[in-house]
Amino acid sequence: MKKHLPILFIMMITGFSIALTLFQLMPGNNLSPKKALLLIAGFLIGALLSAGIYCLLKKICIIPKKTIVLFFVLSICISPVLTGLFHLSLPQKEILLKSRNISIKILDASFGSGDVGIRFLSLNNGYRGISFSDFLQSGSWQRQNDELFLRDMNEQATLFFQGKTGRIAELFFLSGKKAGVVEIDWGDGITEVVDLNAKLDAPVSKRIVHDFGISTENYEKANFFFNLLSVVIPLFLFLWLIQLILWIFVHTRSKKFKILFTVLTVFTIFYRVISVYHFPLGWDEGTYSRAAMRYSEKILSFKALEIPTILYNHEHPAFVKLTFAIPASMDGRAYYARFGWNNINNANLGKEDYTIFTGRMVSAVFSIWLIQAVCLLIHPLAAFFLIIDSLAAEYGAQARLEALPMLFSFLSIWFFNQFIDLIKKEQRKKSLKSLAFSSLFLGMTAACKIIYCVIAFPMLIITIETFFQKKTRWRFLALSMICMAFCSLASFYVFNPSLWYTPVERIKMMLSFHEQYQTKAGDIYPFWQPLAWVTRSVAHQSGRYFEKSPLAKAPQNFLFSCDELIFLLACIGAKDLFKKQRIYIYWFLFGMIFMFLWGTKWEQYACIVVVPICIAAYYGCIRAARWLIPG
Repeated sequence: MKKHLPILFIMMITGFSIALTLFQLMPGNNLSPKKALLLIAGFLIGALLSAGIYCLLKKICIIPKKTIVLFFVLSICISPVLTGLFHLSLPQKEILLKSRNISIKILDASFGSGDVGIRFLSLNNGYRGISFSDFLQSGSWQRQNDELFLRDMNEQATLFFQGKTGRIAELFFLSGKKAGVVEIDWGDGITEVVDLNAKLDAPVSKRIVHDFGISTENYEKANFFFNLLSVVIPLFLFLWLIQLILWIFVHTRSKKFKILFTVLTVFTIFYRVISVYHFPLGWDEGTYSRAAMRYSEKILSFKALEIPTILYNHEHPAFVKLTFAIPASMDGRAYYARFGWNNINNANLGKEDYTIFTGRMVSAVFSIWLIQAVCLLIHPLAAFFLIIDSLAAEYGAQARLEALPMLFSFLSIWFFNQFIDLIKKEQRKKSLKSLAFSSLFLGMTAACKIIYCVIAFPMLIITIETFFQKKTRWRFLALSMICMAFCSLASFYVFNPSLWYTPVERIKMMLSFHEQYQTKAGDIYPFWQPLAWVTRSVAHQSGRYFEKSPLAKAPQNFLFSCDELIFLLACIGAKDLFKKQRIYIYWFLFGMIFMFLWGTKWEQYACIVVVPICIAAYYGCIRAARWLIPG
């Protein structure tokens, strides 16, 4: 039994966190049979999913218990810190609050034609306004618009509420000439009589506040932290999983590599996070963040399936904006403010600015993963060049579309290269796994930003080369390419909800926008402008043809400005890279061809070729070292 305790623990907390998440997103606080079934289904799906991942990790590699425990402790310490630092919370429900019986008795009321009378407006339990349907009514009450109006006093008129409240509860009545008198029993031994009559020219809302005391506030705090479990637990599991996956990739490497990998990771985190806080607002950050806010509104109203109906910023696929919508959906600053815990880490920003801030953090995370991937799969030196490249630094720390497709396009091309290498070694079964991953990441690349699909062309060229080298495998290659096309399209469809409804119409809209946009903005830069983007640092933009970007106007925000040196090294290393891994040279060439042919020549398009340039620069560094240090 002890052997199965870890997996049971993981299954239980994962299932619980998903069930709690669903409950927090559901409208209302009542638990109907339908809602209960949905929560049970969420619990089971979460439990089974976590069990599957756990078993898969055990199958891939035997991880020492000390390592598992160390990463467990690190994750359990970091996850609540990140949750509090970024004020993360889903909509909070009154789960652990104390239940109260609040009774309102009508002592006197006026019923003349011009009298205000007794008009009950609402009860706020400290978290939300309580629906009139949650009150038990006795007497002649009639609903008029957003109020309950007492028609006569033929019988004892009362309103009764039984439910959960916070420390502060508020009742609202209409006060004015000839209104009435009510007696309120708050259910904690305190009763008060309130005279609603007032000499006013026009009726106004009268607010009656009651404080249930410090003990109720303690319940509120317990409820607050309990609600945070829907964020803390998934974040803890996510961090734990990421650390275990990194360990699987790194543990067989040399001690020097492990040190280099750790240093590069820490340095990247430092550089990207500093950039997130200090880079000026970039073009289009607000546009993508507003799209993310629209998605988050659907998520928070439990209408996530309506996200495909959103047409805002339809010219770009939805995947990146959906990732920005995740922290936007967890913007819990209002809940932290209840206890005065919302005065750190940009908590005073408006909703859109805060969404830009958290969106930048999402980009930074994917930028860090890109550098880790290049370090693991290519070389630490290539990863270092990617850290200091100004384009990678700019778009890896802004709420723009580039950070995610830069990662996915690299992974897609790397796995495809593995697929080709395995075919050449006659390892067909192993090659199919690489092909599947390449297809998945190619679809995800397209779901982020279509222009990054230029990587399909170098893949095609390599396939044609392989066909002529291995003519006996032409049928296998042809079938593999057909399967890859279908799998990539399926991945693109799954990760781009914009296409879930009327996909043909949406694609037409997207293409039509870009066709018209090229006509409007295609003559801003000269034909050769892409050469300037890839050979010059952002800090050295001339501003001759178009206004400098906000970041180019503030170059002091860059720690490095070395793109010129990186490109020079890439030119030196291009020959060696072509001999050993020519797919990256093809990637660069087709990326440049696209930028020359495409009507608009914005700076961000150069991000398509940043990764192959940095890989070539690594080879250039090796060749330069041979020149400088003979033998």
